Amino acid sequence: MMLIIVLSSSKSHTTTNSDTSNESLAVRSLTSHRHWISGVAWRPGTEHQLVSCSHDKTIKLWDVRSDIPLHSVEGAADKLLAVLWLDSNRLAAGGADKQVHVFDLKPIELVD
Repeated sequence: MMLIIVLSSSKSHTTTNSDTSNESLAVRSLTSHRHWISGVAWRPGTEHQLVSCSHDKTIKLWDVRSDIPLHSVEGAADKLLAVLWLDSNRLAAGGADKQVHVFDLKPIELVD
């Protein structure tokens, strides 16, 4: 059986994890951002972890098996517009400040 997981983000400040093998649309809504979520990305090599970035200038690291973020990264000067994994421990995020920010998550224990 193949499991397909679809992620979406919205101005309602939630990231929705949808399981299309199940008849229900929303399996879990991940809520922690204070403003629009503008990007999401799966962590390479894992099936349960992802990051989201937001206009609230934060990046949230999630395990989709939990309702609360594993970690929150703050410090961007302006709203964040996109996020991607450079490898399994580093993120790059771009924002309205026209800068690319690189975040090293090695000090955080990221166990799948």
